[in-house]
Amino acid sequence: MRNSILRNVSALTLIGALAVPSLSSAADVDGNYALRGVGSAQCSDYTAALSGNGATDAQVYIAWLAGYITARSRLADETFDVLPLIAGADVAGLMNVICTQNQDSTFESAIDAAIRLFEPARVVSDSPLLELTHDNRTVLVRQSTFEQVQSALSAQGFYTGAIDGAYGPGSRSAITAFQESRNLAQSGLPDADTLVALLLGAE
Repeated sequence: MRNSILRNVSALTLIGALAVPSLSSAADVDGNYALRGVGSAQCSDYTAALSGNGATDAQVYIAWLAGYITARSRLADETFDVLPLIAGADVAGLMNVICTQNQDSTFESAIDAAIRLFEPARVVSDSPLLELTHDNRTVLVRQSTFEQVQSALSAQGFYTGAIDGAYGPGSRSAITAFQESRNLAQSGLPDADTLVALLLGAE
C-alpha cells in the first residue's frame, strides 16, 4: 500500500506543533486574540464538512484558509509564502490530516500548527511559479521550492545534477527513486506527499 500525506505527517509532530504557542503571533497582554469566521470552529467541524456532513460547506473553510494564509505571509518576516503547497486541494488535504488527529482543536490553531511545521520549507522570496507535467499529471510549485527539492534529493544521494530549479529527466528520475524508497506513488513530480516527506523529513 502506498503512503499518503496522512502517513507522512506523524501525529506526534502535529500534536507538538499544536502544543507550542506561536511566539510570532499578535495578541493582547494575556495572549488572547479574536477568532473570526470558521477559524473558531472545531477541527471536528471541518472534517465533517469535508465528508459532506457538516453544518458549514467545506468551501467556506477553504476560502477562509486562503485569506488566513495570505495574511500570515504578509506579516511574516523574510517570507513570500508561508506554505510551499500551492494547490488549494493540497492545503485542504493537509488540514484534514491535522484536524483528523486533533479533533478538539480550533481550525485556526490547526492551520497555525501547519504553518509553523512548514516554516523550514516556506518560500522566502518571490519566485516563479512552475507548472510541471509528467504522465498527464500537473503540479504547481515555486522555483525556489523546487530548488529545495533538488538540494534535499542531492543530500540524500538521489540527485547529482545542478541545483537550478529546472525540471528535467534527471530531476524526475531522482524524485521517482525517492518516492519508491518511501513507498509513495511514483509520479515523478514534487507533489504534496513528496514535499512533506522530503522537505520535512516525515516518515
